[in-house]
Amino acid sequence: MAKLILTFNKQVIKEYPFAKDSITMGRQEDNTIVIDNLAVSGDHARIDKLGRQDILTDVQSTNGTSVKDQKVVSH
Repeated sequence: MAKLILTFNKQVIKEYPFAKDSITMGRQEDNTIVIDNLAVSGDHARIDKLGRQDILTDVQSTNGTSVKDQKVVSH
């Protein structure tokens, strides 16, 4: 099973199994993954399973979303 690994300063903070077809991330409590950090928007990003692919989408967050240090809208 795929998992999302939350890291900060190269340290693993927490691992989240990706067991649903869609997960949301952000500071607000209604997200699947709540990240209590001011660099994270209330509603920040979403990951959707589409067949064998997982698609990361920034949901118009204030600070943006990056993959390997590159800002992305969708990846």
